Amino acid sequence: MTVLPEKIGPYTITREIGRGGMGIVYLAHDTKLDRDVAVKVLSTGMLADESARKRFRREALALSRLNHPNIETVHDFDTQEGVDFLVMEYIPGVTLNETIAAGALPEKVIARLGVQLAEGLTAAHDQGVIHRDLKPGNLRVTPDGRLKILDFGLAKILQPRTPTATTQSVTMTPALAGTLPYMAPEQLQGEKADPRTDIYAAGVVLYEMATGKLPFSEELSSQMTNAILHQTPVSPRAMKPNVSPDLERIILKCLDKEPENRYQSAKELGVDLRRLGVLETTPVVSGPSRRRWVGVAILGVVAVLVLVFGYWKFRTADEQGQTADAEGGGIPGRKMIVDLPFENLGPAEDEYFAAGMTEAITSRLAVVSGLGVISRKSAIQYANTDKSTKQIGEELGVDYLLEGTVRWARQSGGASRVMITPQLIRVRDDTHLWAEAYERVIDDIFEVQSDIAGKVIEQLGVILLEPERRALEARPTDVIEAYDAYVRGIQYTHRSWTENDMLISGQMYEQAVALDPDFALAYAHLSEFHSRFYWFFYDRSEERLAKAKEAVEKAFELEPGLPEAHVAQGYYYYWSDLDYDRALEQFSIALKSQPNNSNLFLGMGYVQRRQGKFEQALANFVKALELDPFNPEIYLHPANTHQLLRDYEAAERYWDRASSLSTDRAYIWAWRAWLYLTWQGNPEKARRVLEEASQAIGTVNDPLLILAWVLVEMCVGNYQAALDRLSLASVDALSTQFYFIPKALLSAQIHGLMNRPQLARADYETARALLETKLQEQPQDERLHSSLGIAYAGLGRVEEAIREGK
Repeated sequence: MTVLPEKIGPYTITREIGRGGMGIVYLAHDTKLDRDVAVKVLSTGMLADESARKRFRREALALSRLNHPNIETVHDFDTQEGVDFLVMEYIPGVTLNETIAAGALPEKVIARLGVQLAEGLTAAHDQGVIHRDLKPGNLRVTPDGRLKILDFGLAKILQPRTPTATTQSVTMTPALAGTLPYMAPEQLQGEKADPRTDIYAAGVVLYEMATGKLPFSEELSSQMTNAILHQTPVSPRAMKPNVSPDLERIILKCLDKEPENRYQSAKELGVDLRRLGVLETTPVVSGPSRRRWVGVAILGVVAVLVLVFGYWKFRTADEQGQTADAEGGGIPGRKMIVDLPFENLGPAEDEYFAAGMTEAITSRLAVVSGLGVISRKSAIQYANTDKSTKQIGEELGVDYLLEGTVRWARQSGGASRVMITPQLIRVRDDTHLWAEAYERVIDDIFEVQSDIAGKVIEQLGVILLEPERRALEARPTDVIEAYDAYVRGIQYTHRSWTENDMLISGQMYEQAVALDPDFALAYAHLSEFHSRFYWFFYDRSEERLAKAKEAVEKAFELEPGLPEAHVAQGYYYYWSDLDYDRALEQFSIALKSQPNNSNLFLGMGYVQRRQGKFEQALANFVKALELDPFNPEIYLHPANTHQLLRDYEAAERYWDRASSLSTDRAYIWAWRAWLYLTWQGNPEKARRVLEEASQAIGTVNDPLLILAWVLVEMCVGNYQAALDRLSLASVDALSTQFYFIPKALLSAQIHGLMNRPQLARADYETARALLETKLQEQPQDERLHSSLGIAYAGLGRVEEAIREGK
């Protein structure tokens, strides 16, 4: 039993109030200043010699300068009769350990305490101080609900020689300091701690507050270490279903193994916690049970499509509150601006040139890290709009609008001239901050673009870094005809990913590099075109891949470090080789120079989703939405990812948002319908979605839409209706980049359900013959092997079916 000392220095001891690996804490009274304080008496041997004491005193002085309402203040450090002690602010209340001992906390309380935790960390990190041992025992909640962070920075300056044994104890060596369950992977590996290390620990604390449990609860230190380094924590919602998707996303982002994938600052974490809305979750109600024989009969179709649909290139975000942020919340810490489509004052055929001017200025602004720049696909929604400045600002979550007019005056005898009149508007008061009229020869177009972007940045008071300045002033080509072809290529790239539009964009990029063989930017886009054309199964030849590789290598040869070349290289690694690590590496390099490139965040999300890192993928899809909030295709990716995670309510919100933004994309409606089959087993609800699609876009010969209709009719036993729907397809097979299903294969399954074995067998034979012929041309096409296996199974050719499956 420890004997309570009566006095330490000028401090009269009242009672013991805590103890841990660093020492014992007493409530004491400061007789000099007549105040209560907390005195931490350090464990014997904690400071081995006078040199260690001097270092500790120096560090303690630095800690004493931390003055924040959410941080315990350090008053003094001293040594009396061989006893080392630290004097700190006394904070009444209970530790967070005691608060969460009874179980999970209400989400409103978690948000309130979490914001205070983030604010305290922000203040310390701004002073260059890292906690290194953040845990509930080092967090105190006062009677009035204020959270205080205790022992800030002590884990670094207190390093006992022998670590203690239990998983909950402090574990510290000269290279390792912290409490094991709260230590980030990089801490365990002896790497240098930075603010993101504290953010990981904050994630563990939030996880405990939300679930009442640790993310990893292994008993042995070795097992705990292995879990932190290599295992994925159980999702908070799996532990406590009432945890909102927003809170879960925040927690799992903090707990990412890779520091670069966590919040990069406590301030970012605080922003998301402030936005956190408490959303009620409702239990998923199963749809009506289906007759067993129907389920078995359509299993061949559904089993393939669950995997196929699951990994299609569609994007997902979080739930309703998250969607609202994505639609207009803006990016914390950055001034938000949208470059609205410049109005074309020339003939209609020059519309592409005005669009190219808008694109170029947007791209130059987008390299500036101090700005948040809305993507072209969202900005284009406001072409020829009659909405007010305030309406646009609120819908996009921007502070400023840039708009203007363009006229290209072509002259046969002399140099063509271009006239541009940009104007910058502040949203909050509709004030025109800057406007100018430019009239230049067409060869000066790049100087005009740079000057406009530079004037905007100057008006906004954003400081440019030197690499940003160079990018802002870049001249991509000296051949204006090559630039004209390049702009046309960009137009078709943005237009759609249909085979025809892709081919035209590729032809334009080819023309651009033919006119200017030194046009590095055009080579980068040409490479991305070739990779995408391969990925969408329009041409799966090795020659296509070789062209993609050759073009990106040429881009790097002409302009080493070109961000667009890194983007193209990333997509090449992803789409050609499925080399996920190298793809992410290239995307990360490009992101340093292009912080506003939504295509980059999408690429990272695609790859992470394929790696099974769903929460990281979601976070990047949400970032893409912040930059491109009115692009319906981006909403598909959060929707699809939530569907993979079986968070169907969140998926539904994103599908609804996607379809509300798009009345001409049949596949969006098909995916919405598919949701209700996989989630609720509810073909009637799926049917209503497809009927809405018919009203919105009319009858469309889209493979996904037809397939969705066929499946719905099969599910409810309307087999003849299913055959009628199938007959509407004008092709022999319904195909996308992820599946190739002959109409005869579906017809065979429907005839089987109708108890027409002879017709079914004839259809299976037709499908088999088609697929075998296709495979002679494309032996590496996995889609064909998959469908052929199903055809063989229908014909009773079991061994061949299994072979194709393998």
